[in-house]
Amino acid sequence: MKLTAIYIGVLSLVIGLSSCEGNTDRTRQVRNNTSGLIQVKVSGIDVLDYNTPVYVGQTGVFSIQSQRGGSSFVVDPSMGIAEMTITNESGDTCTKEFTIQENWDIYVKERRRIPSDWQHEYTFTVNEDDF
Repeated sequence: MKLTAIYIGVLSLVIGLSSCEGNTDRTRQVRNNTSGLIQVKVSGIDVLDYNTPVYVGQTGVFSIQSQRGGSSFVVDPSMGIAEMTITNESGDTCTKEFTIQENWDIYVKERRRIPSDWQHEYTFTVNEDDF
């Protein structure tokens, strides 16, 4: 009888732990490393129309996506973005191409092992010489 209770307890624990899927959060953002205000306009499948000023030294988050299941897999940050236009206070348009993955800073961190939980941050940094 005692062995059966232990068996049921261990089985319940295994089922409970194996049913946890975990989570992956992916944040996409624009960082303003210029000396003035920039206006960021982003649209696409994964982004509701985003049209927001980003102040000097600040970061504007334009997309947060969560998926079931933990994953360290890095996606193309420009995936799902149809258009991203960044202008400075003078009206100049950013010439840095958002579709090139190397133009994004990618940070991936495992927040928890069981259940698997990951945080991804994709940051498009705009500097003075990008205009």
